[in-house]
Amino acid sequence: PRLHLFEQLGLSKEAPNPARVGDGQVLWVHRDPSEIAGSPDGDALLADAVRQAAGQMESSSTPHFRWSETNCLFLRRGPYIIAAGLDESIGGAARALHGRFVNLFDSELRLQREVTLSPGTRCVLLDIDASEVTGRTLLAAACRAVPQKQGADAISIEVEGVANTPGVVLLRAPRAARSVLLAGQVLETVDYDAPQGLLWVRFTNQASLRELSVQF
Repeated sequence: PRLHLFEQLGLSKEAPNPARVGDGQVLWVHRDPSEIAGSPDGDALLADAVRQAAGQMESSSTPHFRWSETNCLFLRRGPYIIAAGLDESIGGAARALHGRFVNLFDSELRLQREVTLSPGTRCVLLDIDASEVTGRTLLAAACRAVPQKQGADAISIEVEGVANTPGVVLLRAPRAARSVLLAGQVLETVDYDAPQGLLWVRFTNQASLRELSVQF
């Protein structure tokens, strides 16, 4: 298996350990993966190996490789942030994120200005100020929501969800809605936050397609 992997990386079987590959490095740990997984100190073994590799990269011509330890996991992909506060980790204060976020695990899609990644926290955040979504009207929904028509003063969305569960659609809105119709019926359960420019439309989901029409 090692030879096969090295061939895929363009290395020979005589390659040093660790070996440089492009801008990175491969460090071979001579242990059975199942043995590492079943060992009480398996995590420490892997951490030490990565720390060793990072230290060698940091002292080489690629100083942007730097080993650091945190008590949370944080990954940004476009406007989305996947984050978790680790239950068993190093000490120190929990990391706090500041901005305008909507946690997609929150069934009410509430706006959060600060998110603290304390131990046990799990969230997938939408950064509503990210450049990828600044031109979007439909930001998030607690149902299937597909825009059908959109203009400067109106948007039509096709919605569908698990029957008899709470549904909500979060829209970016420059002003309060003049009318909100769901399947042709006036909908009153609408909340508008003028300072934030956000509109929440709430309803009970049905397992059939319905048109949600909002006019501003």
